[in-house]
Amino acid sequence: MSRRTAYARGLVSVAFVVLAGCGKKLEAGAKEVFVKKAVCPPDRVSVTARPDVAPHTIYAAPVRTPPADIAADPGRLALWKSQQAGTVDVDAIAKSYKVTGCGQTTLYACAHPRVGVGDGPFSVEVFNSRGSQDIHYNTTYWASDKDSYERTNDVLESSVVCVPASP
Repeated sequence: MSRRTAYARGLVSVAFVVLAGCGKKLEAGAKEVFVKKAVCPPDRVSVTARPDVAPHTIYAAPVRTPPADIAADPGRLALWKSQQAGTVDVDAIAKSYKVTGCGQTTLYACAHPRVGVGDGPFSVEVFNSRGSQDIHYNTTYWASDKDSYERTNDVLESSVVCVPASP
């Protein structure tokens, strides 16, 4: 192996290690959400990735239809449709997890929330307040690294939202 190849492999390894440490892990978020919601000690909880379960089968965004008076007016309908834009593709951002503990099992669709994208559970609003960020979640099913605020573009990497399957 040449020195150049060894150097390039070393850079790739370092980059992987650095990236692997960024943000809250989805699996850890699923466990934390389950612990809070099921009131189950963390040492009794197991998390299993479920790549065979599409996230949209766990959480499907509600289909919205415009009110009749808006649907009947083309100008208002066009404006209404533009206001509906910005929803997230759940399958593109989320992964599915099965979490078990204390006699309960829950399927979750988990993702790092998107800042200012729509109004669904995978969207958050961030407000700057007195030199810190206040985060407004659109769900109660979230977990966060309380000591950090990591954001890349519109992805809040220090938080995880895990939406449970409907019963």
